Amino acid sequence: MNIKKIIKGLVISFLSLGVGYFAIAVPFNLISTLSPQSVRLIFCVELGIYLLVGAICIIFLDKKQAREKKEKARKIERLEKRRQAQKEYYSLAA
Repeated sequence: MNIKKIIKGLVISFLSLGVGYFAIAVPFNLISTLSPQSVRLIFCVELGIYLLVGAICIIFLDKKQAREKKEKARKIERLEKRRQAQKEYYSLAA
């Protein structure tokens, strides 16, 4: 492993720990200071944000998988064309 990957992993870990702490701690601290309706509103907004982020992640993963599948099919097609061209070349040379 190189240093760049290690640093990237550490930064992502610390950021996820920080975001996770604030995502859990802030709503619980707000419960004691806000009215019940405000707490419900904050809960709904937080839930919506989680669903939005999850949906975005799923969309990006699906696009990546589709792109990889398309690239793999293109490589197979190119390989078949190359094999066909070699067969034709050898049959013409003979």
